[in-house]
Amino acid sequence: MGRLIISTSLALIPAFLLVWYFYKSKRESESPRVIINTLLLGSVVPLPIILLILPYEAILKTINNPLYYGIFSALFTAAIPEEISKFAILVFYCVRRVKFSKEIDGIIFGAIASLGFAGFENIFYVLDGGIGTAIIRSVTSVPTHALMGAVMGYYLFIFYKSKSVLSLLFSIGIPIIFHTAYDFSLFIAEKIEGSGIFSLRYLLLDIVFFLILFGIYRFSITLIMNVKDRENRIESNQIFEEIIKDIKNKEPPPGA
Repeated sequence: MGRLIISTSLALIPAFLLVWYFYKSKRESESPRVIINTLLLGSVVPLPIILLILPYEAILKTINNPLYYGIFSALFTAAIPEEISKFAILVFYCVRRVKFSKEIDGIIFGAIASLGFAGFENIFYVLDGGIGTAIIRSVTSVPTHALMGAVMGYYLFIFYKSKSVLSLLFSIGIPIIFHTAYDFSLFIAEKIEGSGIFSLRYLLLDIVFFLILFGIYRFSITLIMNVKDRENRIESNQIFEEIIKDIKNKEPPPGA
C-alpha cells in the first residue's frame, strides 16, 4: 500500500507542478472548476483510447520489421488517438467554458488537458518501473505532453480568431507529428529488445530520441515565450496609454 501511494505521488507531482505553472501564467483569474474539469477530462481520455487501439494490436503482431513496427505503433496506437482525444476536450469543453481572448489562453488549456492525460498515464509507468522511471518521465514524457498540448491550444486559438483552415490543421497535425516522432524510436527499441540485436542499435535510438526531444522542446518553448513576450508588450502599451490618458484628464483647462 505504501509503495502504491509513493509511486502515485511521484507520478502525479510533475503534472501538478506544470499545471500550477501554466495556471499562474494566466493573469486573468479562471474558475478553478474549469481547470479541475479539464484535468479530469484529460485523465479519462485513456479509457476510450484503449478501445480505439484494440484493432491495431492484432495488426502489430504481424509486423516483424522494427522500423515499420515503430512508425505504425507510434502513429496509430499513441499519437493519433491520444491527440484527437485531447483536441476533443479543447473543442467540446474548454472553448465553450473559457473566454479565449488571448493567445496564452489556448496554450494554458491545451497544456492542462494534456497534463491530465500525462498524469494518469504516468501512474502505470511508475508503478511498473519505480523511482528511476518517475525521474526520467518527469523530464521527458510529462513535459512533452504539456508542450504538445500548448502547441495544439495555440493554433486552435488562432483558428477561432482567424478562421484559417491551415491553423486548424496545424492544431491537430503538429502534435500528431511530434508525438509520432517522440514515440517511434521507443517502439522500435521495444520491438528489437528480444531480438538479440547488437546494443549499438540502442545507442543510436537513444541519440535519435533525444534529438527529437530537443527539437520538440525548442519549437514549443520558443512559441510559448514569443506569445508571452507579445502579451507583455501589449499589456505594457495598455498601461502606458492609460497613464497618458489620466495625465491628460488631470491637465487644467486652457486659461485656468
